[in-house]
Amino acid sequence: MAKAYEPINIYCASCGAPAKFDIARQVYCCAYCGGETGIREPLAEKQGFRQMHRARLEAKRKEFPLQKARCGGCGAEVIFPREEMMTSCAFCGRNMVRQEYLGVDGFPEILIPFKVTEDQARENLLAWCRENQSRPEARDVRKHIDELKGFYLPYELVKGPTSCGVSRRESKIYRCRGFWEGSFVNTSKQLDNLLLDGMEPYDIADVKEFDFSYLAGQRVKVRDTDGETTAARVGDEIAAHYRPFAAKVLETKGVTVTADTGNMVELSAVLPVYYLRAGNTLAAVNGQTGKVAVREKKDRYLMPWWIKPILGSVLFPALAYGIMTLFGVEQMGKLLVAGILFIFLLLVLFTAYHNEYGGLGRERLPRRIFTSDDEREAVTPPEFYLPIDGRNRAVDMKFTTPWRLFLMIFLPAVTVFLPLILGFLLNGCSAEGLTVGGAAVWLCIMVPLAPVFMLKFGRLELYEHPVVHYQTDDGRRRRYRGAKKSWKETWDTVKAFVFSPFVLVILFLLAVLVINTVLVVHWDSF
Repeated sequence: MAKAYEPINIYCASCGAPAKFDIARQVYCCAYCGGETGIREPLAEKQGFRQMHRARLEAKRKEFPLQKARCGGCGAEVIFPREEMMTSCAFCGRNMVRQEYLGVDGFPEILIPFKVTEDQARENLLAWCRENQSRPEARDVRKHIDELKGFYLPYELVKGPTSCGVSRRESKIYRCRGFWEGSFVNTSKQLDNLLLDGMEPYDIADVKEFDFSYLAGQRVKVRDTDGETTAARVGDEIAAHYRPFAAKVLETKGVTVTADTGNMVELSAVLPVYYLRAGNTLAAVNGQTGKVAVREKKDRYLMPWWIKPILGSVLFPALAYGIMTLFGVEQMGKLLVAGILFIFLLLVLFTAYHNEYGGLGRERLPRRIFTSDDEREAVTPPEFYLPIDGRNRAVDMKFTTPWRLFLMIFLPAVTVFLPLILGFLLNGCSAEGLTVGGAAVWLCIMVPLAPVFMLKFGRLELYEHPVVHYQTDDGRRRRYRGAKKSWKETWDTVKAFVFSPFVLVILFLLAVLVINTVLVVHWDSF
């Protein structure tokens, strides 16, 4: 007997068997016949299902008398059995206006039925309150527990391939791609996305084609987001799930993820949820699994941007002070150099960080979501890729490798004290007789330039030049150093450097270095 059609599956265009997505080749592959299905073909197939489903609902509509109530405050619309009394809005508390509901436009294509009763949901929420009795949210929930109500809430099921652009604020954009096996996105304006995410996941195996018979004794909230808003929410949902992976790769929390969802299959759905508003505290219970989610009552904020410049301004002078102590520099000289370095760094770092972060103010974080268990929706990590040898290849990227961190700190420090280091070596590895004052000109030039180099090339430019590895066709791991330049391009680069003013600057610095090294060693001879 043929297996029943499952609306959430992707089927092979050749034989009709379920197909799996190949991320590398960006096609659906059938394990049964070996056929390939393009990423756009499932979209047309689901459109056919959508039309047949609507025709079935139209035929059954008159068998189920329903009413609709609209909130005069938040605008929420709820469909419910005619015999039920509904006077106030569960989402904002204001009055509802009742009217006959005759259409089928507000109904979805799929749903997951309720498995948890209202009494069980209430007990699960009270159990969370007992385990978190010290939290103010628990006290709010306990006071309003009788206001917990069950709803079929509107969602969009999304499934299919997606690609994302990932960047660290204004830096270079990197590309990643992945495949979603099925995720639900809230399509209600009034409800908190993070709260509803917290009570997930749902078991997608329980998905059914929507039928009016599931509404017996239940309320259905009507979807009230338009197509553009829903598409934006789908993109935001995917971006939110991929952001931790992107932050780990780019090694910073300040990442921007933009998702392209144009090739994903979308089906409208309703999911079982018990919902409670208790002042600024929101709570939800998963109507399929019983998982509890409670939203934090108050806002939180990131550490102010100006703390990092202060820490950097203290750290580098302290390092310089320690190095000068090793070389036996007198106390007054150490304090003078460290003090000048601190003032200069404070100005430079404050300016650099203010230009990048100052306009953001104090950045507010999303409110935390407290849950009854740690189970999360399973997300397959995205695959970063680059065009290599004429095709897109999966790559591993690293930015702050141990060697890079070492060079970022070691090279500026050595450069600043280079005349002293060379003098120490020329003096038979002895600090006796060396004069720090002989390196005054070099220090005046390099003390300001070294921290600028660290900030610009060791930090800000770091995210423009990752260390990239990829796997070759024969399975070997290879470092990718960028597209190879032709001999002409290389020669043009050398000529541009040789005839640039920068060469004169290098010659000038070399002359200063030689003179200051001699003065450090032979100061008493002049």
